[in-house]
Amino acid sequence: MQMFNPSTIAINSLAESLKTGYRNTFGNLKPDSARLIEQAVSLALENIARSDALYHNVEHTVLVTLVGQEILCGKYIREGNISRENWLEAIVSWLCHDIGYVKGICSLDQHSQRLYATGTDSNTIYLDSGKTDASLTSYHIDRGKMFVKVTFFRLRFDRCRGNCAKHLN
Repeated sequence: MQMFNPSTIAINSLAESLKTGYRNTFGNLKPDSARLIEQAVSLALENIARSDALYHNVEHTVLVTLVGQEILCGKYIREGNISRENWLEAIVSWLCHDIGYVKGICSLDQHSQRLYATGTDSNTIYLDSGKTDASLTSYHIDRGKMFVKVTFFRLRFDRCRGNCAKHLN
C-alpha cells in the first residue's frame, strides 16, 4: 500500500494539464513532445519536492507554470506567433525557474561537506548546518541555469538546453 503523496498528485496533474494545453493550442500532441513534457515536469517537481524552502515549493512552481501556460495561450490567440518549440522552452523555463534553490541539484554540490555550487564556473559556497534551501537565494538563478544546461543536455533536448537557460535570467 502506497502512502498518500500530494507532490505525486500535483506532478501527474500538471503533466496532464500541460499536455492538454499543448494539444489545445497546436492540435495533435507529438509523442516526443508528450514525453518531453512528462520528463520535464517529473525532473523539475520531483527535485523541488525535496526542497525545504517554504515558499519555493511544488505548489508555487505548479501555479507559476499554469499561469505561464495561460499567458502563452493568450499570446497565441492574439498574435499566433508561438512555435511548438518556443512553447516547450517557455514551459521548461517556468518549471525550472526556482530549481536552483534545491540543495544537491547541481553536480558540484557536496552536501556532506555543506558546499554548494554558486552556478558560476566551479565556485562553491559553504552553508552552516541548519540553513534552509532559501539560503541559496543569491545563487538560485545561476544554479538553475547550470541544472538546465546539464539536465537537458542529458535528455538530448539541445535546443531547449541553451534557450531555457537564457529564459531563466
